[in-house]
Amino acid sequence: MKEASASLKEWSEKQELMRLSYLDDRGALHVVPVWFVDIDGHFCFATDSDHGKSKGFRQDPRAAWVIDGGTNPEYRGLSYTGKAEEVSDAGLRERIYNALVQKYFKSPADPNIDKILGKVNAARTAYFKLTPQSGSFWEY
Repeated sequence: MKEASASLKEWSEKQELMRLSYLDDRGALHVVPVWFVDIDGHFCFATDSDHGKSKGFRQDPRAAWVIDGGTNPEYRGLSYTGKAEEVSDAGLRERIYNALVQKYFKSPADPNIDKILGKVNAARTAYFKLTPQSGSFWEY
């Protein structure tokens, strides 16, 4: 698979939202914005264990996602297809949790962390890693 440039990767990691697609239990396609972090070349996110994303990826791991932005005429983006895998390893769950806290919250003591993510290994939170299989990139 062709790799994104180092500058595009660095830019993408600073973006707040990734748009993620999944199939629900009826086979309907959904696209939703999610917070994300890059862990070892995987795009990772957390969601409620009972959310449609969790249920959808447990049934069908196929995924597509895009990170894009910029202002006219300078646009940038990465678009991937690949697979979603639920993370059960406690160590990796903790790495994803800590990276999300660092990226999206002002302080590790922010009370919103527990409301949004729960505790690091809360059963109500599912963590997923996305593994790209193909991708396209642009920098205008």
